[in-house]
Amino acid sequence: MQYLMAKLAEEDVAFIFSSYLSQINLSGLHEFELKEISKNELVKLVEETIGESMALPPTTPFHVMQYIGLYNEEKLAYLYKQYVGETSIASFALSYHDVKTIIKRRFEHLGEKKDFIANLSITGIKIHPDEFPLEEKNIELFEHFVRFGYLVKQTDHYIFVNPILHDEIYDLAANKKNQHLRLADYYSRLAGHEEQAAFHYREGKNYRKAIEYMMISARQAVRRGGYESGIDYYNGALELCQRKRDAAELETVVALNEGLADVYRSLGDEERALKYYKVVLDSYKEILRE
Repeated sequence: MQYLMAKLAEEDVAFIFSSYLSQINLSGLHEFELKEISKNELVKLVEETIGESMALPPTTPFHVMQYIGLYNEEKLAYLYKQYVGETSIASFALSYHDVKTIIKRRFEHLGEKKDFIANLSITGIKIHPDEFPLEEKNIELFEHFVRFGYLVKQTDHYIFVNPILHDEIYDLAANKKNQHLRLADYYSRLAGHEEQAAFHYREGKNYRKAIEYMMISARQAVRRGGYESGIDYYNGALELCQRKRDAAELETVVALNEGLADVYRSLGDEERALKYYKVVLDSYKEILRE
């Protein structure tokens, strides 16, 4: 396990591992500490924050940390309202909700800043600031969301602290289709980012453009020797062609099948290559009849 973790660290992989083993420490690029976080420790952590004991239901450290974050944000909002004379309540308390409700309430506390984190969620779990359409005035917001436990900073990029947090914020984001298309247009003009352009065109429901950039991504992958990735892109584009009949011309479908045939021939899989070449031949016959 220790050897595996060291190898993963070399590949810049970050992960959470829970275990009943005693702690193991690794020095170097990353520090990993493996230890059991008992239910009693989580209860104690909550009690220290809110000043009262609470019987927690079956939960996770992530859920607890989100609750503590929400508690502190709700408390700050309460104190501010009390300061400006909008409330006279003398005490403060917050019920323990499911993690989706907690994230939604935390999101609403962000005010004008929620558009920024929502746009990041549309980009993906991993964000490179240099590869993201960013106004200079918003650069400092990355560190703001690190401090508030939404993002973690890596060497040259930021990642959401948890896929659940990312998914919930993505669901709360407004106008996702237009945002995906805006990002697709941005990445389509950025050399070497055709895969991102294809993804965002597909999510933005511009299937014709998605197929075009999936074909480009497939060819680039094959040129680099990534035959399996190339096959995946070709198959993904063909699937889109089948589901969205008006998204591609017959010539495009022919090119996709021919691309797959060429890949399988390069891999020495003559049987599959002939299968796709036959589709190409039949398609050309159909074109000639027309």
